[in-house]
Amino acid sequence: MYYWYKPPNLFDAAPREGPIKGGTEVTLTGANFENTPTLSCKFGDNVVPGKYISESEMKCISPPAPEPGFVPLAIQVKDDMWSPPVQYLYYDTPKIDHIDPLCGPETGFTQIAIHGSGFTDLGRNKAMCVFNHTIFTNATVMSPELIYCDSPPLMNEQGYTWLNSNDHIVGNSGGDNLHAKNFYHLQLTIDGGRVITGLPQIFNYYAQPVVQDVTPNHGPISGKTEIQVNVTGLEQPGICGLVVRLGTYDYTPTVTGPDTLAITNIPVEYPGLDSVQVSYNH
Repeated sequence: MYYWYKPPNLFDAAPREGPIKGGTEVTLTGANFENTPTLSCKFGDNVVPGKYISESEMKCISPPAPEPGFVPLAIQVKDDMWSPPVQYLYYDTPKIDHIDPLCGPETGFTQIAIHGSGFTDLGRNKAMCVFNHTIFTNATVMSPELIYCDSPPLMNEQGYTWLNSNDHIVGNSGGDNLHAKNFYHLQLTIDGGRVITGLPQIFNYYAQPVVQDVTPNHGPISGKTEIQVNVTGLEQPGICGLVVRLGTYDYTPTVTGPDTLAITNIPVEYPGLDSVQVSYNH
């Protein structure tokens, strides 16, 4: 006797990628699936059991892989009845070394550079920064060691600040409640939110500084004028850097009082009017 069978056909796998540690549930779609004791998936050379859903759908859990990269993924219904494969990508688990800057204004939209390793670009809208395990912002993978994203506002739905508010209770990276008045924990996902990784980094918030007075408010183009800048919020927590910008030039100021910064300006070529700004995160 001779038995003619329809070999299984594998059309697609979702997701098509997962971390090298394994454990990703992969849904496979195709045709001629059967609920047999030998139903299984093969990721590269690793065979794992399959779970039958229907004649056109089954599931498998990805096994660990020794290194990142593409492997062929095939399914088996009966012994040695393997389907043609599709490609499955194993990626390294992202690691965060540090972020820069460490703080930003409560209004959000501070561009944060995340430095680390294992940053794989898996496609559009896959890479995101995760704040307190609940807030996701789009991220851009610049290289395997660098990702950029923007901080979210520290405000409620009505646009009022949570800064220093006792009502601001958020979840920490372990899922417990935490009175995180002026900061969020920052982590990463590179697969659209399925896996959130990275040692949580603290990103602090502060109230935007307001320049109230500049003394003197004029000086010669030869420079070397000592300028006192009166500014709000200088002693608040969460500040991670001080910069005074006079026109297009940045100065590292000296703190001379609870609300006063001092700089000595440099020469300029032409007379005119320049703005004075203060930043708390450079």
